[in-house]
Amino acid sequence: MKKSKPLGIRCGCAPMDVAMQRGPTPLVAAALVDGSVALKRLEGEHAKARSAHESLRLHEDSCRAVDFFPQSSSLITGGVDGSLRLGDVETGKAVRTFSEAHEEGLTRVLALDPHLFASGDEAGVVQRWDARASSSLATAKIELHEHGVSDFKTLPGKHALLSTGGDGTLAFVDSRTFKVRAKSEGGADDEFLAVETMRHGTKVVCGSGSGVLHIFSWGFWNDCSALYPGHPDAVESLIRLDDEALITGCSDGLIRVVSVVPNRMIGVLGSHKGGGVVKLALSEDARWLASAG
Repeated sequence: MKKSKPLGIRCGCAPMDVAMQRGPTPLVAAALVDGSVALKRLEGEHAKARSAHESLRLHEDSCRAVDFFPQSSSLITGGVDGSLRLGDVETGKAVRTFSEAHEEGLTRVLALDPHLFASGDEAGVVQRWDARASSSLATAKIELHEHGVSDFKTLPGKHALLSTGGDGTLAFVDSRTFKVRAKSEGGADDEFLAVETMRHGTKVVCGSGSGVLHIFSWGFWNDCSALYPGHPDAVESLIRLDDEALITGCSDGLIRVVSVVPNRMIGVLGSHKGGGVVKLALSEDARWLASAG
């Protein structure tokens, strides 16, 4: 990823999440605290931001989570009121509403394929949905974490949905059966805030509230195999740059690049002045990195 001058996109209010559409000129979607989703398309050599629809107004209260379906103009959003929405960025309208999807506020949504998606809430409940179904009920539900769901990551080659929780646990859910295959032990005295896979899926990295990266070896889920205490504050977001390099978003406002196995700091990629990094999103070709803060 070539480093260039950052492009600031003003959202009007605080962003809670950010997602990147696949494709050569991707849309960036930011879930905002006022209930809307801000949209910008990245085009050109100088990364000029051009709007599709400037925003989608999908929630009455705070919009906390957003993700794009692959190869689609549709996105998923989750609100603090427990509702889910499916929106179309071409028309600028909501196409599907799940008004009482969760009993608690949503914290994370993730597209699993062009039709299925997962959602997680403040109580640690994870549900799977089918956008094609006529029913407004989830197709599966798991009470996965004692505290809120903080992050999701898929590893399609292993049919895995990875989930982290505020209780300091990492869970491996089979994306086909939606059954829990493995879960780490709790009581780590640290909350897990983000998750990413590295080294051809043999390593799973969790960002924590203390700033320590907890590194798990695939198949050994009880406890992490290594700790990397390289950040001074909470690691809120993780994005795999390549099989060796990991981008981290920290509460101190810095975006760093680190190496995993061997564990070392490579450098600082950028920063958010006056606030922490809430979420990162990387384009499919690794050309664009979006950060919300």
